[in-house]
This record gives sequence, C-alpha cells and structure tokens, in this order.
Amino acid sequence: MRVRTFLCGGLGLMLAAGACAAGPDFQGIDRARLREIIAGCYNLSDDTPAQLAQLQREHPGSLVPQFIRVVREYWWQSYAEADHALTTAYERDALVLVEQTGRAARAHPDDPDAAFLAAASQLHVGIYNVEKRHWWTAFWKIRAGRNGMLQLIQDHPDYVDAKMPLGLADCYLDQTPGYLKPLTLLLQASGDLNRGVRQLEEARDHGLFAAVDAAFYLSGVDFELRHQPEAARAEMAALAERFPANPFYQRLLAYYETQTGRRPRGHQRYADIPDMPKVRVFPALGVRSLMWLCWDSMSTKDYAGALRAAEQAAAFIAAHPPLRDLEPETLIGRAEAQKALGHYEESFALFNAIPPDYPQLRQHGQDRIRDIKREIGRKE
Repeated sequence: MRVRTFLCGGLGLMLAAGACAAGPDFQGIDRARLREIIAGCYNLSDDTPAQLAQLQREHPGSLVPQFIRVVREYWWQSYAEADHALTTAYERDALVLVEQTGRAARAHPDDPDAAFLAAASQLHVGIYNVEKRHWWTAFWKIRAGRNGMLQLIQDHPDYVDAKMPLGLADCYLDQTPGYLKPLTLLLQASGDLNRGVRQLEEARDHGLFAAVDAAFYLSGVDFELRHQPEAARAEMAALAERFPANPFYQRLLAYYETQTGRRPRGHQRYADIPDMPKVRVFPALGVRSLMWLCWDSMSTKDYAGALRAAEQAAAFIAAHPPLRDLEPETLIGRAEAQKALGHYEESFALFNAIPPDYPQLRQHGQDRIRDIKREIGRKE
C-alpha cells in the first residue's frame, strides 16, 4: 500500500476540526452547519462552493470558510494530480492561511479554537511538503504545528480534536516507516504507538469535525504499523459507506478487500470506480484504480486481467492529455502483462515506448528488456 495515501493524502478537513467538548458553535458558527458542509466536502459535493460563499457573507470576519476552502483545494489538487494550476493555487492559499491563522491566534491568545486552527494550518502545509519530499520545509511546519497542539492540549485537556494530530505523530514517531526517516531525524522526537492509537480512537469517537480524519488515519495505522488488515478494512468500509461518491475511499477499501480474503470483491470495486460520476471530474482516480487492479492481478497471475486493466488505464490517459505523467506506469503494466503472457515482442515494444523525458522509468524499461532476453536465452 502506498502509505503516502494515509499520511499525506488524508489530512483532510482537520483544518476546520478544532472543537472542544462543550459549546454549540465554533467561533460563532453553528457546529451542525459546519458538520454538514464538511461532510459535503468529503463526499465531493457540488454545493460546497455556494455554501462556503454564503457562510462567508454571514460571517465576514471569520477565517473558518477560508479554512474549509483551502482544504478543499488540497483535495482537488491531490485527486487531479496533473492540474498544476490547482496545485499552485493551493500552495499559495495554504501559506496565506498559515499567516492569517497565526495572526488571529496571537491576537486572541485565550481562544483555543484560534490556537488550534493556527497549529493545524502549520501541520497541513508540513504534511503536504512531506508528500513532496521537501523535508526542510516539512520539518519547520510540522514542528511548529506539533508544538502548538502540545501546548493546546496542556492548556485544554478536553480539546479532543487536538488529540488526532498528536495521536498520529505518536504512532509514526514510534514506528517510523523508511520513507519518513528523514523527517524524524530532523524532529528528534519520540512517540508511543499505543498512546497514539488511543488518541486517534478518542478523536474518532468523540471529536466533532476530526472524527472522519481520525478514522481515516486509524485505517492506515492499523494496516501499516499494527499489521491488522481486518481492522483497517472495517475503518475504511465505514468511510466508504458514509461518503459513497468519493472514489478515493472506494479505492482504499478495494485494496483492503484484496488483503483480507475478499479479492473478487476488491477487484470488482476497482473495476467499478472508473464509472463513478466524480471520476469524470478527477480522471486520475480512475487511472490509479485501474493500475492498482493491474498490479494486484499480476500478483495473482491473472495476466489477461492485468493487461485489460492497464489498457483501460491507458485509454483514460489518451482521453485526458493532462494525465500524461501517468502514462509510463501504464506502459510498464502492459509490458509486464504481455511478457507474462509470453508475448515478448509486444512487451519489448511497450518498454521501448516509455518516453525519454522520464529517464528513470525509461532506464527501468531498458533493464527489463535486457533481463527478459537473458531469461529467454536460458530457456532456449
């Protein structure tokens, strides 16, 4: 499983998640209303922009609509993958958000919600930079955000939603995957997996806006760190059921199904995702789902199925030229499937078709051609 899916692709609406146990509103805005808007974001609702605009008109001095808007930009650029305009807009707006929330927190030092939003803004930018492997920027933002959350929970022990990012940090600082080693070396901090899980569970069960994110992260922690695939599947199944229009959750559930003795169901779910309405908006999600189906089919020696899935992914890319950066993976998938089927010339042609402007992948293709020819020579 590409763990970046959990740590980097799921910070989600934590930005608007600050919530103490008491109080009917969040900085003057009804929590139930915010909950409805945020749920729409997770379900990729088309109504969200209008709802946020109305919220801003009613609360012209509030930063909350901007928090939600920026997080929505994060998801959209993440799902789109190849839309550089969306990515640029998110990066610009996220940094503005850090400045705005920091200023608000300094102006209102006794407001725990303001402190939370400031810390969460830092963490959001930090985790985005982890995804981009910009370790130095990630370090500064995550350290600032984590310190802010630690201070918040010290001053307000019942601020449940702050326990989600702290719990996540506890888990990954205790059981650090290789790809996060550069960051943990910079942070020089330790964690506690069991404590982190308890914090995530508390946020999932008692948080207001952080509950969804806590469940999302728990699925990743259960699978990657605790090696409990059934628990991970259960968490993701609940999210997929709650937000059925979101192909991202469906894809992760399909993966867990393939890892828990439900492979036919998982393969069917992968195959169904390209027909979901929101894939027309985010075609990269269709490509990714088909390629995950391709690779899992290869692992079960269903080479014809793998070839079919990779060819469908290639057709998606042909219909959406901005997704060209995803093309090399489809070429490799098709080439490996053709090789496994004994169609060597077709395999070589596909490896040779990897464009030279992807030098590492092209070199991989050339290495595979050499290896396959050597293998054929031994057989003869």
